[in-house]
Amino acid sequence: MSELGYAKNMSPDDYEYYSGGMELDKDILTYAPKLWQSKQEKRNNRKSRYEKDATGLTSSEESEEEPPIVPKKNKKSGKKEYSAEQKAKLVARLKAGREKAKANRQKKKAALEPKKKEVVVNTIESAPAPPTPSPPPQEPKPQPKKEPGLRDYLSAIESRWEKRMSAVEARHAKELEAKAAPKPQPTAPQPQPTQPINIPPPRSVGRFKAAMW
Repeated sequence: MSELGYAKNMSPDDYEYYSGGMELDKDILTYAPKLWQSKQEKRNNRKSRYEKDATGLTSSEESEEEPPIVPKKNKKSGKKEYSAEQKAKLVARLKAGREKAKANRQKKKAALEPKKKEVVVNTIESAPAPPTPSPPPQEPKPQPKKEPGLRDYLSAIESRWEKRMSAVEARHAKELEAKAAPKPQPTAPQPQPTQPINIPPPRSVGRFKAAMW
């Protein structure tokens, strides 16, 4: 148990719980205890990935089987150069590594693929199945009445104003047509024949009274 970061004031049980039984690096102890396991796992995975080369073998396995190929440094140019034998060995290693990786991929693919079941076809003619009754026709569900919203209210007002404006335009067009039409000219009155006045004859009603018309 280290005495750095959050591990100073921590009991051994808590340290074992948060570390998950792993050996933690010193800089990881400066993070919150909840992040110790995730950060250490990521770091360990990164290290193991860097140790692997193109052959798929770790550096320890490679050192046991074959010694590493170290290029010689050119004194004039200062660059590291491989000899012909070293290049041939590298090519052979890469080729073997590719073949091994290909075989591993095929094994994983075969393990993941589900096995196909053999389908046995029955050659015996079975009796015709009885006709299934057709389901009764479903009655249409009554649709709930939709309450008019603001859009419906505005569209009704707009249609009402359109009707009014169309009526006003039609009336205005009729008035213009009436003004544009030629007015009939007044004809002079024709003289009517005069009839003689019917004057009744005078009547005498008595000696001392005047005649009454």
